[in-house]
Amino acid sequence: MGGLFRTRDGTHFYPTNGTWAYFWGNTWWQLHTLTRDATLTNVRYTLLWGSGFWRSDDGGDNWYRPTDPINKFPTQNGVLASDQARSKNLWAVIWTVKDSKNALWRSVDGGLTWSPVGSFSVTDLSGNNQLNGGIHPAVDAYDGQVVVYAKGPGDIGFGVWYSPDEGATWQSLTSDTFYLASVQSVSIDPRNRGKVYVALNGRSVAVWTP
Repeated sequence: MGGLFRTRDGTHFYPTNGTWAYFWGNTWWQLHTLTRDATLTNVRYTLLWGSGFWRSDDGGDNWYRPTDPINKFPTQNGVLASDQARSKNLWAVIWTVKDSKNALWRSVDGGLTWSPVGSFSVTDLSGNNQLNGGIHPAVDAYDGQVVVYAKGPGDIGFGVWYSPDEGATWQSLTSDTFYLASVQSVSIDPRNRGKVYVALNGRSVAVWTP
């Protein structure tokens, strides 16, 4: 049986409620990101590959899918980050097969509405979707800082970009002559402002120190 399950005691799991779509057989690989709100203890967020953004207001027992345009794509994939210092602040890198522009999105109301940020995409110079080559975007946020792994302005391929001010300005941490391959995830150090960690798919961890 597929679906999203939760536990209250770490031992017994039970299914949650929601009109879950796009699960195949017993494999629920579409659940790529599951996170919680910074201060609203009962609010959970998830981004399901092929089914879009979902939210729970009761600790994960029941889920609903907001009707904002971020959920308009019929086959939508993405990764999600919740700013763990600022309630209701969410960041997502969204991509589809047909629409890979305006990849970075932000919500300041817990995912009820979204708006695109910056000039990021997940396509190469020919407009082809780079995800077919095993390249996967990543995003993290903390206290107004944002780090994203995607194709930014002037990039030939994917790069790591950092913003200290909620996406108002961006700094490239990589370049066409210095890039990081096989990026699995990115993370902001909550204790050292500006410090960024990049996991390289089992190879190593790169650290950016300002």
